[in-house]
Amino acid sequence: SYNNLALLVLGRDPAEAERMFRRSLAIKTNQLGRFNWEVAITLQNLGETLAAENKLDEAEATHRKQLEIVWTLLGHENYSVAWPLERLAAVLQRKGRLTEAEELFRSALKLREKGSQGDGWTATTRYMLGACLLAQRRFPEAESLLIAAYGGMKGNLAPVQQNSLARPMKSLIELYE
Repeated sequence: SYNNLALLVLGRDPAEAERMFRRSLAIKTNQLGRFNWEVAITLQNLGETLAAENKLDEAEATHRKQLEIVWTLLGHENYSVAWPLERLAAVLQRKGRLTEAEELFRSALKLREKGSQGDGWTATTRYMLGACLLAQRRFPEAESLLIAAYGGMKGNLAPVQQNSLARPMKSLIELYE
């Protein structure tokens, strides 16, 4: 499918991957309708690609569309809603809209904590919220989240994900400098 091929191309040629995700989105929307899980996944991939290309306004709009579809399909309280909330929040954070990003990260963390047994995804969400608070210079709360994120990641990441431990460590170093 275009979507899988675009994922392979993404690292080498983001503009080509973007074109392919757009084509995949058009095909899936035409065949499956707008409110379909496959359409939501393609929007997620397109939004990530746009963010990587620093097309943040377009990435924001794309992630908002994805979130609307996921809410329609799963409701607002489903564990799986956390992922599109985090993606949108990350774009808003990059745009400097930290208060909005924080609110979305908090919503995502609430869903993660409600639906998990201390998994690595919850720890990753703690890291993202902690980094957002760090950017707002809210050091005490950022510190506790970043430490919890590191501890949660350390015990719950697959071996291939171990390099993710560097992110909360880097943020903690930034905090203490």
